[in-house]
Amino acid sequence: MARNALEVSGLHAIFGVERSQVSRWTKNPEIYDDAQRNPIDKVKTLFSRMVDAGESAAVAAMVVDLSEPLGCHVEMQSPAVPEHESVQDELLDIHPACAEHAQAIRSGGDMRAVEHWEREAIKQIQQATEAFRLKFGDGK
Repeated sequence: MARNALEVSGLHAIFGVERSQVSRWTKNPEIYDDAQRNPIDKVKTLFSRMVDAGESAAVAAMVVDLSEPLGCHVEMQSPAVPEHESVQDELLDIHPACAEHAQAIRSGGDMRAVEHWEREAIKQIQQATEAFRLKFGDGK
């Protein structure tokens, strides 16, 4: 797709390799004998090996950096773990986090503070949902 969008000359300029190398990267290795793994495949291998070596946080940071041109925000998915014994106590944690979020926006606070309280409010909602799920199951 990159070859179609940027042509061989565009990829040549980005990667600083010969045009013939760009051509080898864009060939299907199952069909052509002179095809080679392209940089994206190599980065995927790099990420896999780093995760295997216990460096998931470093890989996550690199993925965040790579997603920036799309305007994406990437964060690790982890299951919500309730902090309290009761669903009611979990529900009580939601309002303060939402109030702090709203206050950070109203006060024109730093964007990092606004985003922190956004994540915190979402986390509290997810914890309440998980507490409910644990108590009542997936159906009610």
